Amino acid sequence: MSPLSVLFVILGAAVAQQNAKITMWASQTDAGGCSLPKDSYALQDAFALGDDSSLGNLIYKQGNIDSPCGQVYEFTCKGRQPVKAIVASQNFGGGADLILSTWNKATGQSPGIASCSVKATNMNPLSSSSPVCYTRSISQGNGIIYYTKIMVLNTSGRIASKVAINGNQGSRSSGAWFSVGGNMKPSDSATFTFTDGSTANFPLSQCKNSDEGNVQIFSG
Repeated sequence: MSPLSVLFVILGAAVAQQNAKITMWASQTDAGGCSLPKDSYALQDAFALGDDSSLGNLIYKQGNIDSPCGQVYEFTCKGRQPVKAIVASQNFGGGADLILSTWNKATGQSPGIASCSVKATNMNPLSSSSPVCYTRSISQGNGIIYYTKIMVLNTSGRIASKVAINGNQGSRSSGAWFSVGGNMKPSDSATFTFTDGSTANFPLSQCKNSDEGNVQIFSG
């Protein structure tokens, strides 16, 4: 690995990875990958995050560990203004794969490969300011919830590493979604624990329901 590919620059509290591999993905995201719920997003710029070594510690780690889905990254390419975009999918085996409109803003080049500075930010992806909890694929009966998928967005850059509901520990499903099974009630609280050790609590009844097919498509 060349010295340039491991050069880091401190920008406030964030660390920018220089000379990260940037490519163009498609005109819009698809329903796979992070499968983010439909909502009012503050950004329409989006990309698929890969595990290319040029991304340094910003890679999407395989195994869905501490998923960065829904986080906002900032791209700064030579001679261009910084562009913020939402992690909407995975690009294993590659770098950061931007949708066309985001690629155009960030690089000003024809589709291909670019080397740009990339950093994670604490910007929230949604237009609202507070954390938002989502559920989907709920299995329930007689007031009891037996299974649900659950995730949280708008965490100011924090990444959820685990969740528990009424003593039932969740396991990673896909993207930033967790699967939780057990004996649960709508009044029970879901407790998310983030990689920095902080937590956030949501009564299940206050989580927004997002059907499996109710996925946000970003097109810039």
